[in-house]
Order: sequence, then structure tokens, then C-alpha cells
Amino acid sequence: MSLMAGDLDSVYNLAALIALVVEASLYGVYVPLFFVCLWIMVSRKDIPNWKLIVPLVTMFILSTTHIAVTFYIFIESFMESSSPKDLDCLYPALTATDGLYNVLNFIGDGIVIYRCYVICSSGFMTVASLILLHLAATSTGICSTAIFGSVHYSLFPMTEKLGLTSRCLSLVLNATCTGLITHRILNSTRMISPVIGPRRAARCYVALVIIVESAALYTIVMAVLIGTYAARAPTAAVISYQMSTQIVVLHCPDTYASARRT
Repeated sequence: MSLMAGDLDSVYNLAALIALVVEASLYGVYVPLFFVCLWIMVSRKDIPNWKLIVPLVTMFILSTTHIAVTFYIFIESFMESSSPKDLDCLYPALTATDGLYNVLNFIGDGIVIYRCYVICSSGFMTVASLILLHLAATSTGICSTAIFGSVHYSLFPMTEKLGLTSRCLSLVLNATCTGLITHRILNSTRMISPVIGPRRAARCYVALVIIVESAALYTIVMAVLIGTYAARAPTAAVISYQMSTQIVVLHCPDTYASARRT
């Protein structure tokens, strides 16, 4: 039993180290992107779009908090012994990382829906269906985190199922919004390009490329996360830790494209 516990502790420590290194690297990329986006939106001649600025700043604060909690988990995982009772003290911090991820995902998906509404001029039924999908993804994510935080080991299979459902719903939401936005920008640009000229049309295509590339990267990362959840792989925890920052990084270029267009 002591060997198994030691091996388990080593695997957990390695997972915490990988999560910290990956998230710190992504955070280092995100910080300059955040300030560039913020400067562009604030320095515009017209009135700043506070509907995008406030969520962007909030996500930056939450992302910074998340990496701080991840660093704390990394330190504590090396300080504590391999005893399950000692490792239980990390559950509040692990629950906090899941909670921060849920909030970041809620804000990020909300920005995606807002952008879809503004760019696509979507009707009420389209927006309502997207909002319902958004609420379903958020509620299942919150339930998963709440069950995990209760430390009832018998309920952990339910936590995995709810977490998997939440991430699948979020992926469907983002794919739907990206498809609607892509269709709208392509059709509109083709129709008005003779009027606005090639230079302005090129700007629309640049915004489209940013959105599509960001969505593609988001889809790949989310697919990997869903795969690890479905396979119950040990790396699922590592990917979950780094996903919050990845979500922020992926939404940041989208927000920049929206700021240029709106």
C-alpha cells in the first residue's frame, strides 16, 4: 500500500508541475494580448465598448487568481505527505480552480453569444436558444464543482459525467456561434465589397481569420479535454487546471476582432 500511495503521490506531483508550467506559459502569452486589446478598445475615437471591456478585465483578474491558486496547489502537493488525509486539504483549492474555470467559461461563452448577436443580427429565437445552451453548460459545470467540493467519493462518477456534459455543451455553443458568425461575415463582405472597397473588405476577412483560427484551437483543446474525461485519464485534472487560462487566451483574439468590427 505504501508503494502504491507513493506512486500515486508522485503522479499527482508531476501533474501539478505540468499544470503550473503550461498555465504559466499560456498566461505569459495572454498578458500582453490583454493589454493590447484593452488599449485598442479604450483608445478608440468613439465611445469605448464597455460591454466588452468589463468582461475582459474581469477575466484577466480571474485568470490571475487561477494561476495563483494553481501555484499554491503545486507547493502544497510537495509539502504534504502521500496520506489521503493530508491530500484532502487540497480539495478546497482544487474546488476553487474548478469554480474559477466555470466563471471564466461563463463569461467567455457570454462574450461569444454577444458577438454573435451583434454581428449576425440574430433574432430572438436564435439568441434564446444559445442562452439556454449557455445556462445548461454553466449549471452542469457548477453542479460538478459542487459535488467535487463535497468530497463524497461515492459521487465522483457523477462529477465526471456532469463535467463532461458541461464541456460538450460549451463546445456545441462555441461551434454554433462561430458557424453563424463566419456565415454572416462571408456573405456580408461578398455583397458589400464592391461598395466599401478592397481595403475595408480585407479588414473584415482578417477579423474572420482571427475568429476561425481561435475557434479551431479552442475546439482542439476542448476535444482533448472531453477525451480525457471520457477515458478517465489522469491527465484530465492537468488539462482542467490549464483550461481556464486557455479559454481566456482563446477568447482574447476573438474579443479583439469584435472590438474592431463593433
